[in-house]
Amino acid sequence: MEFPGQKKTRARMRGTKQANEATAKKLARELGQFRENPRSHLPAMEFSGKLRWGRTDPVTKTLSEIEKIIKKKNDLKWLSKRMMSKRGDDVAKAFAGSLHAAHDEQFTMVGQFKSGSFGSGSYVRRGDGKPGYLAGIQNYANLTLRMLPWEDHAKRGMHFFSWEGGFVCTGPDPNPPKDWLADVLKRSRFDLEHNEIDGHQVWTTKGLDVDELMNGASSTVGHVAFRFHNGSVIGLGLDALQSFSKKDAPFVHHLALSMLPPLLPTILSMDAVWKPEGWPEDRELPEASVEGIN
Repeated sequence: MEFPGQKKTRARMRGTKQANEATAKKLARELGQFRENPRSHLPAMEFSGKLRWGRTDPVTKTLSEIEKIIKKKNDLKWLSKRMMSKRGDDVAKAFAGSLHAAHDEQFTMVGQFKSGSFGSGSYVRRGDGKPGYLAGIQNYANLTLRMLPWEDHAKRGMHFFSWEGGFVCTGPDPNPPKDWLADVLKRSRFDLEHNEIDGHQVWTTKGLDVDELMNGASSTVGHVAFRFHNGSVIGLGLDALQSFSKKDAPFVHHLALSMLPPLLPTILSMDAVWKPEGWPEDRELPEASVEGIN
């Protein structure tokens, strides 16, 4: 930066930092792949219907805007105008800014985005796009952060699922893809055994009786069950839950942050079962115990 009558000085925007070698290489790789195939950074649309009154869903509208930008991905002058536009779709604006940044040969100054829910990532600040949206687009390998640009669409009733093998929007129906759950569980802190019972996928920690889990029978081992609306079931033994420290990420947190909005009750219900050793099957709990549970 240079002012009349003064020596040149360096100015750094708030929220930026000098990129180290590892960060620069990572961004160069991510943005190189993004420039080569921009559509790979978009959610696959599994919903093709219309909303009430024949309205087009908001995700389809945004994808339509982004398609116009992709066709101009090598036109830096056009991208410069689009990324600074005061009107138009916010995701599309960040997409245009990220495509413009993808033409850079070096990445020396980067922004640093941090979120307690979505994680963190370095990104190139370009245009008038929201920092979180720029970070999500430019850090597509981050399975949670890449959902952030679509948070407003989720608030409007659209559902997203992110995993190692894909990123999809299921529209207004929160129906998790089959591969999504298997991948999320594979990356969890539990060592789970997989079975198929009457066509339903069932995962359990070691030592749990699968039949007792499916029937909701009481058990001295005790377990917490996640019963998905599509029929899949996860059973976590109380002993397995107790084997981890407070520093370990909660399983519910891990599961919820693989979807957007992160509302587990939309896709599953939970129950917990345990009985003391020798407790008769037909004996009711004492009133004080019931009050404590409630």
